[in-house]
Amino acid sequence: MAGRTTVDWGRFVNLLAFIALTLLGIILLLGHVLSGSIVGSMHTIAQVLAYVVVAVYALFWAIDRRRNTASLVIHLIIWAVAITLIVVFMILR
Repeated sequence: MAGRTTVDWGRFVNLLAFIALTLLGIILLLGHVLSGSIVGSMHTIAQVLAYVVVAVYALFWAIDRRRNTASLVIHLIIWAVAITLIVVFMILR
C-alpha cells in the first residue's frame, strides 16, 4: 500500500521560480530574434509566473511574522492589497 505523499511547497515554489526564470531568459532571447504576438504572450505568461513566485514567498514571509495576531493581520492585509494592485494593473495593461 502506497503511503501518503506530502507536498513540499518550498520545492514547488523553487521549481516554479526556475521555470519562470528560464522562460524569461528564452523570451528575451526570442524577443531580439523574432517579434510578434507569440513572444508577447509568452512574456506575459512568464511575468505572471514570476509574480506568483514572489507572491507565494511574500505570503510565507508574512505568515512567519506572527509574533502576535495583530502583526499577522496587518502583514496579511498589506500582502492582499499588494496582490490586488498587481492583478488590477496586469489586467489594465
